[in-house]
Amino acid sequence: MRIVDLPSSAGLVLTGSPRLIMIKTSLAICFLGMACLCGCSAMFAKTSQLSMSQATVGTPPERGLRVMRVFPDSQAEAVGLQQPDLITQYGEFEIVDDAGYFAARNHYEEAHVPTVEIVIWRGRNRLTAKVRSSWLGVDTRENDKVSQAFFSLMDGMNAMLLTPKYQHDREFKGAFTEEPAQIVEKAKALIDQAEREGTLTPAQILVDRIYMTLDDAPIEDQKRQAALLQQLIETQPVNYLHMLGNDKFFSDKRYRAAIPCFEQYLKTFSDDVSERLDLGLAYNEVGMYAEAERSANYVFDHKLGLSTKGQYVAYTVKAAAALGLKDYSSSIQFAEKAFSVDPKVYPLMIVQLAAAQMGDVRRVEEAMHKLQRVLPENYLKMKLEIDAGSAYALVKANQPEAARRLVKQSKDLDRAEGRVTHYWRIMPDGMDVARNWADLMQN
Repeated sequence: MRIVDLPSSAGLVLTGSPRLIMIKTSLAICFLGMACLCGCSAMFAKTSQLSMSQATVGTPPERGLRVMRVFPDSQAEAVGLQQPDLITQYGEFEIVDDAGYFAARNHYEEAHVPTVEIVIWRGRNRLTAKVRSSWLGVDTRENDKVSQAFFSLMDGMNAMLLTPKYQHDREFKGAFTEEPAQIVEKAKALIDQAEREGTLTPAQILVDRIYMTLDDAPIEDQKRQAALLQQLIETQPVNYLHMLGNDKFFSDKRYRAAIPCFEQYLKTFSDDVSERLDLGLAYNEVGMYAEAERSANYVFDHKLGLSTKGQYVAYTVKAAAALGLKDYSSSIQFAEKAFSVDPKVYPLMIVQLAAAQMGDVRRVEEAMHKLQRVLPENYLKMKLEIDAGSAYALVKANQPEAARRLVKQSKDLDRAEGRVTHYWRIMPDGMDVARNWADLMQN
């Protein structure tokens, strides 16, 4: 709570000696401060807690925003929201989807209305709370039958995509019975039916169609997604786009969808370091390496404040972008800077791949010795993937026999080729390593 400074002419009449005046002044200010604090605390207690005593019992609406998470130190936490409360009203506006919530919030913010009443259902209890017309501090999910069915399909597909393919037939045997394309077709039919029947809002239909298009979808699908994203940007406010970019697209690895949301947001909040770096990460994920480099450069060129984590991310963005642009010397330089800021495996694996692309076996060995020395447990866990990178370096250096001898050391390891492919596919041109490994295994 922010305490407003008292003006110098606080209405106190001071008499007596200077020391007495000082004591009386201090006491008066102290009592005034205590009164203000008590008053503010009382007001906060009255306006910030859910009105449990005024709860009414009934049947909650079928639609609203289901609270999935409450952020610490947020006003949602202060008023007592909790998972899985259902938010159904914001001021005078009924809330049925994310777009409606942001439209309502923006309405009161733009009208300079400081507080609004929200309606929350907790089970069959209807509760109310007074909140500031600003950031609430919750993660939510749209709560209606169609959205629940849609995200059940998408959650299953996301789990499949995150699970290494070499584990599908053993650790997760029987868990994934359909290919992503089949799931997308089911989701498309669901949304098409909802549009015909009017069971979703236009904003929900638009966002769901964007979301179901994966980054590696066919070019025609990507073009349709780009047109839908343009429609989204032209019709929705920047804070809604910001939420979508972060919480729905970027977090669920829909990088092509996240990028225009971040770009639009940064037109207004250009110095948001976190979003600028997330944009760089997203660019790298879809192979837009020059754009990723520019995104990181903006942070350095404008001398934006960077935490240790921010420095690490900025350097890895530049390292991966340089790798994708085949500027291997720069890639090594920035990866080593990232490692010096925060010693993790990823930067040294970038060094290994960049050096391998140049056929620089010595540089590869130096990087892997550093990894073994600084992160010995990681080195042992990743010995197979490391050997794959080293074998590629040997082939690039025209030492195929040495590469074959290295690969033979791992020929009896369980699902070696699948493990190598799963790791190296995340790197720019990392599939060069995986294909080289497969070729050496066959020959």
